[in-house]
Amino acid sequence: MAATPLHDLAYLALKEALLEGRIPPGQPVTVASLAALLGTGTMPMREAVRRLTAEGGLSASETRRLTVPALGSARFQALMRARLLLEPEAAADALPFLGPSDVAELSQTDAALSQAILARDPASYMRLNYRFHFRLYRAAPESVLAPLIESLWLQFGPWMHLLFDRASAQLATDRHQAALRAVRAGNEAALRAAITADICDALDTLKAAGQG
Repeated sequence: MAATPLHDLAYLALKEALLEGRIPPGQPVTVASLAALLGTGTMPMREAVRRLTAEGGLSASETRRLTVPALGSARFQALMRARLLLEPEAAADALPFLGPSDVAELSQTDAALSQAILARDPASYMRLNYRFHFRLYRAAPESVLAPLIESLWLQFGPWMHLLFDRASAQLATDRHQAALRAVRAGNEAALRAAITADICDALDTLKAAGQG
């Protein structure tokens, strides 16, 4: 089996870092600093930056400084509407394919996520929240919706750190547990409702934080 090209490895590493919120909005970075952060060469990272800038995950200035793009009110609202349309549908598509081992893995992820909240560890929270959602959505074989949702999270995910600044009450309400109960019961309507409520919690919190 052929090895994955270095530029593809750099792209995947940078994309994961953006999706998991490891590059804070407004913090300038360079190709060199990203390569050092993620343990890649500068040439592969340059190509990764080019691809993710084209996909909207990064914004480049005339001085070659890179940042997570600003998220204005109109764009924020559009992203949230798209999430509300796609994510409950993706969860429903995945439901018939979720077995006991899948539920056990999702439960373990959610338990670790709860510990991250108690420890006030936003980096772990964002990483585990992303993994919970996409472990669920990708359970549907060859899901068409999961890549579309990932493109939304690429733009939305870095702002999730605001939940820790403004949202202890919402974080205490574990919508993932409601989703897991729905999966165990095979209840599609309840699963859609849990995912919708989870997104709406984030929407309300970020609005309160002045984002959107």
